[in-house]
Amino acid sequence: MSIHRKVLACCIMTIVLTFISLSVSAETELPPLTKKYLGKLFSRGDLNVVKIFLQHPGEVAQIESTGVVIQTIEPDYVVIVGDSQRIEKVRRMGFTLVEPVEKDHKIRPFRVLISSEDELLRLYATANDVWPDQRLVLKQFPLYVYGYTYDNDFKWAEEAGLDMERCHGDGIRVVEWKCVKYRAFLTDLPDYK
Repeated sequence: MSIHRKVLACCIMTIVLTFISLSVSAETELPPLTKKYLGKLFSRGDLNVVKIFLQHPGEVAQIESTGVVIQTIEPDYVVIVGDSQRIEKVRRMGFTLVEPVEKDHKIRPFRVLISSEDELLRLYATANDVWPDQRLVLKQFPLYVYGYTYDNDFKWAEEAGLDMERCHGDGIRVVEWKCVKYRAFLTDLPDYK
């Protein structure tokens, strides 16, 4: 066999192996869950909720790559939601999964500037709890809307074109709250306990 044929055979074999590995990884790759699909999983009884303790911040992206939804993110742990297939994928990555307790589920205060009825409808479809306001009924836009929601809803709000801010503060009155943009919160990960 000449050297050219050997090189050609090696190239063909490399291409075939690359194609096989790409097709296998594409089959095992699971898309991220949507809010609508989470509702279907809940009604089927296949919605799993687990807590994972974090060793370093890079693990959050690793966990998210499996397609699960990170419902709560804290500096030392995350609470994830997903179907049994995605949760098993997280387990196979070597993470220890534990049952979360009630205080592990953090529901965060938020503020968002709403400019139209369309934005308000997108907010209702995304957020967990929107505070009633007479100005909403009268459709007096623009106005800030306040409420509470889970961490994953901030990401979905951003995807829906809403610039939701995560807030914190000890006071009941919203004027005492301090609010930061969603992306700023993810980079700083302040302690909101």
